[in-house]
Amino acid sequence: MRAGVTKSLIHHHFGSKGQLWQEVKRRRFKNHFDHQLTLLSSAAPSMEVIRESITSYFSYLRNDPDLVRLLTWSNAEGEDDEVLNQELVNLALQRARESQAAGVIRTDIEPVFFMVIFAAVINHWFQARDHYTAWVGFKRGEAPGDFDDQFLDSWLKMLMRGIAPASGDAVIDPEILPHTAARKKKRSD
Repeated sequence: MRAGVTKSLIHHHFGSKGQLWQEVKRRRFKNHFDHQLTLLSSAAPSMEVIRESITSYFSYLRNDPDLVRLLTWSNAEGEDDEVLNQELVNLALQRARESQAAGVIRTDIEPVFFMVIFAAVINHWFQARDHYTAWVGFKRGEAPGDFDDQFLDSWLKMLMRGIAPASGDAVIDPEILPHTAARKKKRSD
């Protein structure tokens, strides 16, 4: 009872421990979600918007190691992750499809998996960074301060080149992309 509030009162207010954790995560992510919504709502599809979105999420987790631990624990417990704001997810998917239609990113990449890979690589880096830094001879917590930046720079180079259309790739109407057609068929069923 550090804050002068009993555990039973907290559980009563939130309904369950799980709902309490969802509220904690929602509040911790609010500023990041707001930034991403603004970024994705205000800019035309471009590699720079993608880079800024990735860099923003990377910086957000780098600056909040307690949140990384909370997300790791939550995932290990198999909790439903209601913290993902569906509005943001839908907007990001829409913008990815618009980027495909504009010829900014390859059309043979499913936008959902692009987003999964984006989040998974960043989340995993911060969950297991000390393990990977040991591969190059650093002890736990002793990697140089710019090690995160080196990782991000290397990963962005691979990712951005990997999602860029090859020269000569045609710009394709997003309505005929396989994932768009499958999604429309599923909705009509």
